[in-house]
Amino acid sequence: MKIDFEARRCPNAQIYLNMILEGFINSEIKAVTLITIEPSLLRSLKERIAHYEMPISINDIAECVISEEHIEAWQNDYDEDDFGDVDQISFIKIEKNNT
Repeated sequence: MKIDFEARRCPNAQIYLNMILEGFINSEIKAVTLITIEPSLLRSLKERIAHYEMPISINDIAECVISEEHIEAWQNDYDEDDFGDVDQISFIKIEKNNT
């Protein structure tokens, strides 16, 4: 499953992450890929997993450059201030730990 944060930035990205993690942990889904432009989200995710001893792990991280197609898709729903100062999209794969 993939969940695209689109052009959400903090604090909205963090709120969205909290909702996603709670739903993911309580679901039957084994893995999720988070797609985000928020540079601090990976750090926040690592801290949250450790602090709350969540039964999940980060398995893979990839990045790509934000394309013109992304920008065009976001322009109606987000201000350029949300995505104008970043140039990377991160793909963060999280999986439930085997218990």
